[in-house]
Amino acid sequence: MNATDFPVNPEYRAQILNQDNVKLHHASKWLNGLAVESSDSNSIKAIIDLPFVREVKALYIPLDGKKLQTLQSNKFEDDELTVPFQYGLAQGQIEMFNLQALHSKGLYGEGIWIGVFDSGFNLVDTIDHFDHLYKEERLVSQHDLVDKDDSDLGIHNHGRLVLSCMAAFSQGKIIGSAPKSMYSLFRTEDAASERLIEEINWVAAAEMADSMGIDIFNTSLGYTRFSNDTGGVDELTSWTWDDLDGNTSYITRGADMAAQKGILVVNSAGNSGSNSWKYIGMPADGDSVLAIGATDSSRWRSGFSSFGRGSDARVKPNVMAQGSYVYVSGLDSNGNSMVGFNFGTSFSSPLTAGAAACLWQANPDLTAWELKSIIEESSTQFNYPDTIHGYGIPDFGKAYELATQQEEFSSKLFPNPSDGIVHLKYFLPENGDLELEIFDISGKKTESKKFFGYKGKNIQSFDFSNLSSGLYLLKLKNVFFQEVLRLELLPKE
Repeated sequence: MNATDFPVNPEYRAQILNQDNVKLHHASKWLNGLAVESSDSNSIKAIIDLPFVREVKALYIPLDGKKLQTLQSNKFEDDELTVPFQYGLAQGQIEMFNLQALHSKGLYGEGIWIGVFDSGFNLVDTIDHFDHLYKEERLVSQHDLVDKDDSDLGIHNHGRLVLSCMAAFSQGKIIGSAPKSMYSLFRTEDAASERLIEEINWVAAAEMADSMGIDIFNTSLGYTRFSNDTGGVDELTSWTWDDLDGNTSYITRGADMAAQKGILVVNSAGNSGSNSWKYIGMPADGDSVLAIGATDSSRWRSGFSSFGRGSDARVKPNVMAQGSYVYVSGLDSNGNSMVGFNFGTSFSSPLTAGAAACLWQANPDLTAWELKSIIEESSTQFNYPDTIHGYGIPDFGKAYELATQQEEFSSKLFPNPSDGIVHLKYFLPENGDLELEIFDISGKKTESKKFFGYKGKNIQSFDFSNLSSGLYLLKLKNVFFQEVLRLELLPKE
């Protein structure tokens, strides 16, 4: 446990909300801030002047005298379903990354809880492809962070199409990548507009999902430029290419924090590859986010799939999956359940998130970071990544084998979190000297320990009770290998 697990200081919160005409929208412990609503300029100035306020940023700036318009959003591909020539072609999107190798072992994501962050989930309770979720009580909960009315998330259909890539199960028609996982649905996106407040909605949902114990996030959304009331670009709240650094936007900071908490964050890379923006969006730029680009059914990059910037060491997109002609669930004109196809990294992302759930089911002791790394290592161009395909297309059969080896040969810290005494399990191919370097969360090296290890499996014990509570990164290295491990030290009683 560390500072990000505690709520915003109640005294600070009270001083802000006691200002005239100020209403709370969301509070974020991860960002250590509040999102508030107010049109009172004097109250806003008073908040800015409070001594504990470091930054105030407008999340949405209305134009005086302009009526709010319903805007067409370009972040989603065409949501119209096209009837395919025959049912059951969803098999191709599963076989592209060899997920059938896991399904054949009875690994359908059972026991893994996936949070789906999107714009709306209409018809999920109507289409029989989702009946099993209700019968088996695996649609755990739904939450509206936009209108705060959890009773109905059927505002938009994008989330339902995304959900079907993972959760649909109709024998001979469509089977998703993780049909036996548990699901919670979060509406964080207002599909009628594009505003910075939607990033705060996402962070609030992420904190809620973390407290619930959700294992994987799928977000088929991305943010770059925001709209004003007339449909133009709001330059005051929009991000720039320079902000695409993995550390700046609210949603990226929240996504990386979720990953630090042990959640696998899977995100669509974006559909900007053929427009002026060109690059991935936020939070796909996050260092700890598994960003998914799109290919067609022949494994060629889809023209709309966003590129990585290539200006730093981060590989983006991380991996690819089918995003063109992806089979999803809908209703035909007579109200009958049907399978149609759609386009977008919005669909390559959930296919991958569901596949990751199946792999995690088989290897529950893996950390989220280990799971992400194994998926990348299994991919077609792991040894020569680029800004177009990242590490390439994963092979989940190969990932299964790598995960088995990881369990046998990877290093582990236990107990973790710890109150000071920590045991390190590691494997050495030969006898040799090792060094363990300890870094705090700011990257400062606090100390190092040198010791000798023997060929094979070893367990070494360390006393870290002299260190303050918080998160640490431990780099274990010798001439054979180097690994980075994460350690959380608990507060002293």
